[in-house]
Amino acid sequence: MHKYVIEDFIRQEHCQLLIDHYEKNKHKCSDGRAFHAKRTLHYEDMTNPTIQSILKYYFNKTCYFIDHYFQDKVSPWSLPRICRWHKGETMKMHADKIGPDKMKYSSLIYLNDNYEGGEIQFKNEKPMKLKAGSCIIFESDAPNAHQVLKVKKGYRYTIPSWYTDKILFTTL
Repeated sequence: MHKYVIEDFIRQEHCQLLIDHYEKNKHKCSDGRAFHAKRTLHYEDMTNPTIQSILKYYFNKTCYFIDHYFQDKVSPWSLPRICRWHKGETMKMHADKIGPDKMKYSSLIYLNDNYEGGEIQFKNEKPMKLKAGSCIIFESDAPNAHQVLKVKKGYRYTIPSWYTDKILFTTL
């Protein structure tokens, strides 16, 4: 049930570059699940080499922090994505790891904090609103079930990521 918040994890200028890139490419948003389709910009749809390099850097940096805090060797479980949550959007209480999949850890990098609502809330804990540039890492299983409270004003931009044992997935 350990969670770690790392402030100033991502440079502010990188936060803005990623938000700007999302806005210029939001027409490419897609997802197999309807409720994610209009908010998820996937790595494979981000063809700008600078943006890809920034995402790879922070994706791999997260691996090092997970390795340090959890004493585990990990690699990304999936490719990076940028999500923009709109006013009125929320996500019910859930655990990221479902059933027997190999996901072990989750992270959220916050690209902005100039929105209202949209806090992350873990089961039986107070809601948390992280500062722009912060990252939270936690184990993906049921004890770390969490939800996203309703966004009341503005947009909430995040980079959600998941990680597994190093041997199971190739690092970017």
